[in-house]
Amino acid sequence: MKASTKLEYKVGIFIAIGVLVFMVTILMLGADKTLFTRYLHIKARFTEVNGLFPGSVVSLAGIPVGNVQDITFVPGEAKLEIDLKIDRQFHNRLKEGTVAEVRTQGALGDKYIFLNPGPLDAKELPDGALVEANEQDLMKLITSREDGVARVVDVIKELDILLASINQNGKLGQTMSNMSEASAKLKSTLAQLDVILQDIHGEIPQNHRVRAALDRLASVMEKIDSGKGTLGQLINDPSIAQSLKGLLGSSPRDNYVKDMLRETLQKSGAKK
Repeated sequence: MKASTKLEYKVGIFIAIGVLVFMVTILMLGADKTLFTRYLHIKARFTEVNGLFPGSVVSLAGIPVGNVQDITFVPGEAKLEIDLKIDRQFHNRLKEGTVAEVRTQGALGDKYIFLNPGPLDAKELPDGALVEANEQDLMKLITSREDGVARVVDVIKELDILLASINQNGKLGQTMSNMSEASAKLKSTLAQLDVILQDIHGEIPQNHRVRAALDRLASVMEKIDSGKGTLGQLINDPSIAQSLKGLLGSSPRDNYVKDMLRETLQKSGAKK
């Protein structure tokens, strides 16, 4: 073999080794040492995974620990099985009782898997373990039309339409003015009523005369009702009423009747 050929072989081998070292360095620095990382696979099942796809981030208590490996349908069930590829350096934090959730990164962000770790004293999850899934997405709850913030926005819009209708052609201002006037009149009326009630309860000194007069009148009526005094005896003793009747004479109506009978008898005798 010629010396030039040997030199070409050596240069080629050197370049190949250099390229290989360069590629390994790129992979280690730019790809999180993917080729040398050992992974743990766990699974979770969800009814729906809108926006989630292979490669989506898996977060453990907020720290990125892996990615979604695959999404497949569960045979015989209306569910999807998510295969999660987790860096084994976090294996000691993946305990029994870990819960998986599909969350949204911001209002318009990407979907990702959030792992809520189990108790520290629990057993570590084995490779291929199926973890519990929580399908309550926070952003889905917020944007829900039933009980989320979106419903609150709808209510605010309806309230705005109602207020605009009430305030059409300045009706709201006029209504508020009328309410203010009615409130002022009510306040004045209540003040007058308060004065009257104070008068009745005798809190004003000038009203003592009225109270005294009422007390005297009540005393007089009580005496009359009990038969005291001339007027009381006249009202309560019927014999006094009969004596007055005899003294003053009977009613004139009796005389009128007697005269009419006498005149009638005289006329009937004259005709005979």
